[in-house]
Amino acid sequence: MRNRRGVKLFLLLGLLFTFIIPQSVYHAYGHGLSGDMVSASIGDRNLTLRVDMRPSFLLAEAPQDATIEMRLYDTNTDKNIRQVTYLVNLYKGDKLLMRDWFYAADGDLFIKVRSMDQPNVVVNAEKEQTMDAWIGSKEAPALAQGPIFLEGGLYHFAIEIFTIDFVKTILKDPVKYDAYVSIGETTTYSVTDGREISIRTYYDKIGNISLDEENKLVKFSMPINWDPRYLAQVPLIHEEVVIPKSFAGLVAEKYTGVVNGIRLPEGAVIADTTNPDETIVHYMIPNQQLLALAAHVNSMPNGDSQHAEFTLAPGTVDIGIPLPKGGSSGQVMAMSKSFHTMMSWSPTMIEPEKPTSFTFSIMDIRSGAMINDATYDFVLVKDGQEIFRKQGQAIAGIGSEQFAFKESQQGSVTVILENINNTGESADFNIQVVPEFPFGAFVAMIALVSLVILATKIKFLQAKFSSLV
Repeated sequence: MRNRRGVKLFLLLGLLFTFIIPQSVYHAYGHGLSGDMVSASIGDRNLTLRVDMRPSFLLAEAPQDATIEMRLYDTNTDKNIRQVTYLVNLYKGDKLLMRDWFYAADGDLFIKVRSMDQPNVVVNAEKEQTMDAWIGSKEAPALAQGPIFLEGGLYHFAIEIFTIDFVKTILKDPVKYDAYVSIGETTTYSVTDGREISIRTYYDKIGNISLDEENKLVKFSMPINWDPRYLAQVPLIHEEVVIPKSFAGLVAEKYTGVVNGIRLPEGAVIADTTNPDETIVHYMIPNQQLLALAAHVNSMPNGDSQHAEFTLAPGTVDIGIPLPKGGSSGQVMAMSKSFHTMMSWSPTMIEPEKPTSFTFSIMDIRSGAMINDATYDFVLVKDGQEIFRKQGQAIAGIGSEQFAFKESQQGSVTVILENINNTGESADFNIQVVPEFPFGAFVAMIALVSLVILATKIKFLQAKFSSLV
């Protein structure tokens, strides 16, 4: 009888641990670079707003027309939301550059941006009469002319949705989204003898450039928000350091990169040495490494929580402290007739409902040089069925994409870069999407195993005691 009660107690405790495992919903999104994707709930629907800029890379010193596309769609069905009225606020830092109303009958809003050095932004397009909003379609985008994208760095779109489904029905509580795009900028540091080191940013403005010729170090800084909630949305930080080969002491085949005192993994710092006149060193820091860096920066009592401080040294040098193990990423390679393609992803373990950042390096298979502005189609295939497709561009040979797999997409998935640089050539990579193993389940499993061991010991002691009696 005692044994039965012990078993019943064991089963009851097991059920108790089973039911107290916490359930959680995870929402994370990507921003910066040439596009952004954010989600919010309206009633019982989860709606995603995607913001893309074309071309995917602009240089402030060479302004050209750009098109901003905003798409509002149902996250579960991937179908566009119709009759959407957008209130678009565009900021550079704290400065408001544009605030205006736009309307998209099919949910896809197109705004052509023409950078002009004038006091204010002027919009020209037909208007939707109910909300007095500018209409921007793919065939006839709204034209916004003014001081937009004249400076490099991060631009903030604060967007509010006022109507969905029916233009005459205004939402009681407008839905707010924050999205970001980045404009590239080249900053040059001149040395006394006329030589120059250039740094091109694909994220935010560069400052405090210095060259320590004695110790062979290049240093610079960039504003950044080290809050992990913010960085969870940033798929990649990409910076380039251009070193003329006349700097004999700084030219090398490999480089060591440090950010805020943390030494980055070898794969995060890549040198392109194929140009006879200069070496281009790429900092490529994916999301998981950014989060590991943030954990370190935020733990320092006197650390700079508003800047990324970069240090670059030629060769493999023991400077800084190694990035913690949490900042790892996976990496695979593929070769075709013309291209050598490398793909890395972060985090290493790909789990459903959590965003995964993919980074691609596309190089000429003969020379090893990065293929500038290479175009491609980013395609995901599961069980022979295409589940996602998006056009992309590898700026300076490096492209970045982000995707969150669904629970139904666990298992083997093929990542394909199709039609690389319009050659018809492709690169295929296989990855595994694994089921999430919640920490609560882990704790419960440990508890249950402990109970099994405890029950076994009790049974053993009872038997031993009975034999003595």
